Amino acid sequence: MQQAKNTDKDRIDLIIGVVAVAVVLALFGWLIFRLNRSANMGATLNTAGEIVAQGETVRGFEQTFTYLPPAEIAEGTPIVWTIDGETVAQSAYVKDEPITLNYRPDEAGVHRIAATVGKYTQVYSVKTERPTLTLTAPTLTITYGDPLPHLLPEAVGFVADEGQDYRAEECALDTNALDVGVYRIAPKQCDYLDYRTEYAEGTLTVLPRELTVVGNLTKCYDGTNALKLPTVTVEGVLEGDDVCVECETLYLDGKDVGRKNVLLGTAQLAGEDAHNYKLPDCAQAIVYPRALALQGLCVSDKQYDGTTKATIDKMGTLIGVCEGDSVAIGSITARFDSAEVGMRDITVEDATLVGADKENYVLLRVDKCRAEITEKVSFWDKLLQKERVAEG
Repeated sequence: MQQAKNTDKDRIDLIIGVVAVAVVLALFGWLIFRLNRSANMGATLNTAGEIVAQGETVRGFEQTFTYLPPAEIAEGTPIVWTIDGETVAQSAYVKDEPITLNYRPDEAGVHRIAATVGKYTQVYSVKTERPTLTLTAPTLTITYGDPLPHLLPEAVGFVADEGQDYRAEECALDTNALDVGVYRIAPKQCDYLDYRTEYAEGTLTVLPRELTVVGNLTKCYDGTNALKLPTVTVEGVLEGDDVCVECETLYLDGKDVGRKNVLLGTAQLAGEDAHNYKLPDCAQAIVYPRALALQGLCVSDKQYDGTTKATIDKMGTLIGVCEGDSVAIGSITARFDSAEVGMRDITVEDATLVGADKENYVLLRVDKCRAEITEKVSFWDKLLQKERVAEG
């Protein structure tokens, strides 16, 4: 009988032991769960309630933490906030107002924020991040041959006046020869105070250098707008560079005499450094009048009259007129080179051109023409001469 009682007692002790172990394990598991949950949420629960914060906590930037107590708090209950064990704020609870702390951390790292309201205390473990300093390389455009500007990055993200002692270091350029093209600009590594640094690249664009066409291109009017085998002289090539202009034909914006724009689209640059240069879209050209000659001018002979006046018998023919053009002699003023009797040279004092294309020409030469001035015969001499002819 005594043995049966001992057996029952052992069983009861065993059951109590198992239950106790189960309870301990359950409590331990619950504690582990809460610790893991608090670690994931950034908070560690000491007694009751909850501290919440929105967004990331960053050094130098203010953030608001709100304590949510587990029960109603009486008006006037003392509120104490501590950070890493040091009291930073004290006040009395005002009904229906949130229990908050505005916190601006001065150092990065993990800090413990605790809120005590009456008999309730809650601890919040917060990781304060370093602020982000962004260094952005410049995006620049220059012309080939221009001096390279300073490649200083723009720094954004300083806390308060911490940037006053910052001195930017010039960015790195991924080339040593600045030919025409686009080049990457990268900020250099920078460890400044307690910042997390991010970098943004920029670009340097080198554009072709535009050359200047020196002087006017010229041609003599020929009825077309083409300028054959022109000599295009340019300036602006940097010393030591190999550049020249090649062109067979240029085209003007008109064919008539005068100042014209000449399109340079058919010209091209050649030479080892030609890719670093470009020609302007157009240049200036001058079309000069075409010289004409007059052949076959005839002047009538005349009797001596004491003057050099001459009478045109035939206008002659213009030599040098372009095919299809309308131009002719309108009038001519001619004179004997002397009023004396004899065979005389004829001098053309004035000549005008007519026709739709007359402005494109100029009469420069009149082929040699001669006519005779004979002795003057009186009325009686003429009558005597007639009688002699009749008697003859």
